Amino acid sequence: MRKIKLTKGLSLSPIKFFWGKLAHDNILLYAQGLTFNTLLTLIPLSGLIFSLGRSFLHEELILQRAFLFLSNYLTAEALISALERIIDLLGNLRKLPLGRYSLLLYFFMSLGLLFQIEDILNKIFLAFKKRSIKERILFYWVALTLAPFLFLLPIFLQTSPNIPSKFQYLSYFAFLFVFFYLIYTYFPARR
Repeated sequence: MRKIKLTKGLSLSPIKFFWGKLAHDNILLYAQGLTFNTLLTLIPLSGLIFSLGRSFLHEELILQRAFLFLSNYLTAEALISALERIIDLLGNLRKLPLGRYSLLLYFFMSLGLLFQIEDILNKIFLAFKKRSIKERILFYWVALTLAPFLFLLPIFLQTSPNIPSKFQYLSYFAFLFVFFYLIYTYFPARR
């Protein structure tokens, strides 16, 4: 790997410096890995969220809002197919037993993927210190305990008929802000 030197003069243009920094630090490769691992982590977390939130979510409102949203973008046949899949998913969630073993499976899947996400964020932020195993497990336990509630809040607010729509949109913004702030502040191992 070649090193990029900063000089006092303007011999390097800002664009050339930016592309050189991207190539030197492999940021695009790490960002791709981060995206992949984040999506894989969201699958077991969404299973936990919907399993825990079955009693709070209003299925009729989910179907109505999904129909209104999807009808703007899909043809009639595709809309029928998409709604059938959503109905099947909601039906399967009603039957889904959330026992000890499935909770442990979700936890260990998410834990392993969170280890990978932390490593990638450490490489992106050039943080070379690592947490001890005890610190990692405590941090991830807190993250896995709070993440379902962070994800459930916007879904609950969207499907609740008593909350005005302006608060629903504000909750989306607040959720995204809190989620990304927490990830980029606390995931890299900075001491």
